[in-house]
Formats: sequence, structure tokens, C-alpha cells
Amino acid sequence: MRKYRRTAFGVCGALASFHWISLESRAFAQDANVAVTVDCPPLGDEQRAALDARARAELLVRHASGSLSVTCADGANVVVSWHPSSGGGEGATKNLPLTSDPPAMVDLVLGSLDALIGGDTPQSSSAATPPVIAPVAPVASVASPMPGAPVLPMAPVMAPPFYGAPPRAVHPARAQKNDFLDTFVSVGVAVDFWSSSIGGGLGPRAAVRVVLPEQFAVDAGGELLFGLAMPDAVAGLVGRLYAGGEYDIDDDRQFRAGVDLDLDVVHLSPDASTHASGATKVLPAATLRFGYAPPLVVPIVFGPTLTVHTGPLRADINGAEAFSIPTFSVGLFVEGDIGPL
Repeated sequence: MRKYRRTAFGVCGALASFHWISLESRAFAQDANVAVTVDCPPLGDEQRAALDARARAELLVRHASGSLSVTCADGANVVVSWHPSSGGGEGATKNLPLTSDPPAMVDLVLGSLDALIGGDTPQSSSAATPPVIAPVAPVASVASPMPGAPVLPMAPVMAPPFYGAPPRAVHPARAQKNDFLDTFVSVGVAVDFWSSSIGGGLGPRAAVRVVLPEQFAVDAGGELLFGLAMPDAVAGLVGRLYAGGEYDIDDDRQFRAGVDLDLDVVHLSPDASTHASGATKVLPAATLRFGYAPPLVVPIVFGPTLTVHTGPLRADINGAEAFSIPTFSVGLFVEGDIGPL
């Protein structure tokens, strides 16, 4: 029994080998009856080779024998010609427009084989239009480990954190170039240095600032300066009202310059023991100021000032100098902006 089984297996193997050899022989013989010529330099070497291989496979599947030629000598059209072997019918030629996309051109030529080999009229067609291939957005997915398993979408890739320099803080009143008519309230402290004996005045200041386009702004406010190092039994006070404008010097809006018109109201209040009367005087002035806004989270501006009075002011009580303001005086200011309102 084992002997008959071995004999049967040997016969089956021989028959299968013979069938495979016969199929290979038929395919080789059929390939020998197919000739493909691609003479189209605009396609490039890679696409010409792809067109040759795909055209041969297409002709073998169709069991067609003959010669296929693809030429584009004029640089504007692709001429596809099919010449069947003897007894295989009439030849056919088709003109296709040459496109700038070589892969699409290869697909267009292969698509024309239906008309050439399927028995369409052999007249050339010059009005063929290449198909419009719509782009397909790629979908990222994870390959399924098992056949038939669902394809899972890939999680989005997060960009790595940025470790560069942090953005520079900008004074809020100058956060935009064209924040037209935005209103801010400035509150701070000012000091003016006057004469060597009196020292100067120190006190609060407040203003309202309205921002204009092109890095300009207008403001109006006041200061209340209390005299420093005043003589005994004498109190000095200067109330200053001012109005003016300023301009941001740099694009980062950290440096600014401004000019104000001032009206100083000077009031002296001697003690009752001096038997002297008080005095009030008004002194017009103009102030030139420069400010700097450091890159801090808190909106602070500080800088020097130069005040020019219409003339010096001196007040004496009991023959001693009680108050003196020179024509030119320098000072400092520090303020913070609140807003926009």
C-alpha cells in the first residue's frame, strides 16, 4: 500500500510541474510577440521604464500581440500607436496632450489602450483631455497587527515646548500702535530739586493719559510737592497743574519723551509764633521729561525731568529765605499706569 501511495504522489508532482512549465512557456511565447517602444524624454528615465513594464503587462493580460510605440517628438503631444501582428486587425493611433506630471502621463497612456486595442476607430484624436486627479489627504494610521482587525487612528503629535527667550514685557499703555483713544490713569511720585538750602519738593502725582495713533499720547494731571528742609515754623507747598503730550521713541515702546505746560501755585504757611503772614504766588513753567518702561510685569515708568520757569522765585520770612525756586530745576518721577479704562 505504501508503494502505491508513493507512486501516486510522484505522478501528481510530475503533472503539476508539467502544468507550471507549460504556463511559463506560454507566457514567454506571448511576451516574445509583444514589442513596446517608449521614446519620450520629457517623461524621464524612471517613468519611461515604468511605462514600458506596465504596458507589457497590460498587453499580456489582454492576450494581444503586436508592437506599441509611444513618442513625443514635437514636445507638445504624445503619440500612442498600436500595430497588431498579422491577422490581428488594423492598427490605431491616438494623440494625447503632453502634461507636466510624468506619473499622470503614464496613467493617461495606459488608459488609452482600451481605445486602441478594443477596436475603436483608428483616426487620431487630438482633443483628448487628461483626467483631473484630485489630491487625497493622507490619513495617518497604525498598521493592524492582524488581518481583519480595525485600523486605529494615530494620535496627534504634539510640538515640543519652546525654550527660547520669553517675550519682552511692554508698557500696557503702548501695547498696540493704534489703540486710538484708549485712556489710562497714571499714579506715582515726583521730586523737584530747588535751592541748596531748601532742597526741593516731594509728593504724589496723578494724570490721565489718552493714547493716540502713531505712538503719540496726550496727558493732563497734577502734582502736590511738599517742601523739604524748610526753615523752622514755615511750611511750603507747591501745587502743579500740567497738560502736554509724549511720543514713544522706540518700537518696543520702552523709551518715551514728553513736554508739559505747567502752572505752579506756591503757598507758604508760617507758624503763628512768627507773626508773619502767608504768601501765595503763581509761576508758569514748562517741563521736559524722559521716561523708561522696563520689561516688567508691573507697568512702571520712571525718568528725569527738566523744568523751566519764567523766572526765579524767592520768598523771605523775617529776613531769612523761606522758599526759593530757580529758573531751571531738575527732578525725577516714578509712576504706574492703570487701564485701559
